[in-house]
Amino acid sequence: MFEIEIVAVSRTRITLSLVVDFISTLFLFSVTLIAVRVYLFSSYYVQGMPAYNQFHLILAIFVISMLVLILRPNLFSLILG
Repeated sequence: MFEIEIVAVSRTRITLSLVVDFISTLFLFSVTLIAVRVYLFSSYYVQGMPAYNQFHLILAIFVISMLVLILRPNLFSLILG
């Protein structure tokens, strides 16, 4: 468990918790590997289309959301943050 304190006011603390262990790093590696392969394939496949940049932006947002989904420790913190 990895915690970063974002805001501390009086007794109230807001922290960002991430789970970094063997399983999460394995999943991070596999999701990143698949995302890179999809990005490389799609860069040749979608080339020349009008929505080329938008497609890669949506793909990047999806990959970031998957990585955050892997690293968050519980569903409650995932919904809040």
